[in-house]
Amino acid sequence: MKLSSLLSPDHIVVNVQAHNLEDAVREILSRGGKFHADLSADVIVPFVMRREQQGSTALERGVAIPHARIPDLDDFYLFVGKSTAPLREKGIDEIPVDVVFLILASDKKNSLLLQTMAAIGNFVTQEEMLDLLRKADKPYEIWQVLDRSGVSVKRTLHARDLMRTSYLSVMPDMRVQQLLDLMFETGASEAVVTNGSGKILGVVTSAEILDAALPKYMASLPGVGFLEEFEPFEQFFRKEADMKVEQIMNRKPLIVAPDDPLIQVAFRMNHQKEQFAYVEEAGRFVGMIDRNDLLTRVLRA
Repeated sequence: MKLSSLLSPDHIVVNVQAHNLEDAVREILSRGGKFHADLSADVIVPFVMRREQQGSTALERGVAIPHARIPDLDDFYLFVGKSTAPLREKGIDEIPVDVVFLILASDKKNSLLLQTMAAIGNFVTQEEMLDLLRKADKPYEIWQVLDRSGVSVKRTLHARDLMRTSYLSVMPDMRVQQLLDLMFETGASEAVVTNGSGKILGVVTSAEILDAALPKYMASLPGVGFLEEFEPFEQFFRKEADMKVEQIMNRKPLIVAPDDPLIQVAFRMNHQKEQFAYVEEAGRFVGMIDRNDLLTRVLRA
């Protein structure tokens, strides 16, 4: 089923004047074609924003997918809004949102909601089509762009449907001090270590950094009350400028393929107690899945 088949041109709104996501949702619902006699924007917006407060739905490349599961809603509705100016909200790549896909679904069925969100995520990766959507100034033109993209709503979710494509990638010979500075500057909590061809060699998370900072002998101690507050870190501070990333990285991260069913990825992450799964395609690192995303974007979508 094509993504475009879920969308009516009547539910596409161009020249949205709102300055923030909440007002944009309200404007899209008010200006879009009628879809349910008993549900007004005043009823729906609180549901959408309550979900938004649980975790931002702003993706990358200026696209957001606000959505809500509405009690007793008997159908599935997809809206698109294109803003005249970027909204205040920004995606994980810090690009302000100017394209909004709004989804309203029944609170009894979650599958189509997740599948549609995944399809939109796939559309966002098609930069040429996304550019065409932004250039379109009529609802039917936007519908045509979505139709021509060929993006379909699949019955099964795969790793590629949830993976993040914004990440911190470093080389194995980078100094740990440089890595820590980079993580601090970018706000990243993990870094993927790759070679010149993009193959995953290992990963560095806070766990590897703390493991490198704390002396090995501390693992066998019953307590550390006798130590001064930062005594164990002093050696780490002295050698972080010379230590290489490859010396501290985890060389056996959980690696999955883009087409691995998401349920299998979730099982492996849970079984192996992994926070992250790293997606590799044709020997190249292409994205990563955070366990928290399984909660916020799947279980509580």
